[in-house]
Amino acid sequence: MRRLQLAKQNQAIKESPVERIRRLREAEPVKDCLAEVEYTGNAEKDSEAELSATLKAFKERAKAEEKRRADATDSEFWVCVTFQNRAQKEEFLAKLGLLADGDKYLDGQRVAEAVSIELTPADVVYRDARIDSKYAALAMPLPSS
Repeated sequence: MRRLQLAKQNQAIKESPVERIRRLREAEPVKDCLAEVEYTGNAEKDSEAELSATLKAFKERAKAEEKRRADATDSEFWVCVTFQNRAQKEEFLAKLGLLADGDKYLDGQRVAEAVSIELTPADVVYRDARIDSKYAALAMPLPSS
């Protein structure tokens, strides 16, 4: 399971802008907050039901966004490891099979995997932008691959 999550994150990092746009165009549309409203035919009651459903959706989104913001702005998620010289650092990374991943900033999950440590998965939400279909219809077509 964890390897699948890492693979998805690595895929997202490596995809081209054109691939990302294609993926976003195929993404699940935003949930319609009025889909569950049961209409009675009474304009006053129906309007109240629509407003209640919309308010509920805004509150749910605000709650989810607050958690996402707190996670996104938490700066205590890194660690610094130092060596006596560059050769020692490169030897360390090479022996772990991580030299190709960079030599300064490494994915902690990849380092943990390299030293056979299983980390508890974090419930981090990476929010993808959603493309408005009305604007997408106005855009030039993507070049074919």
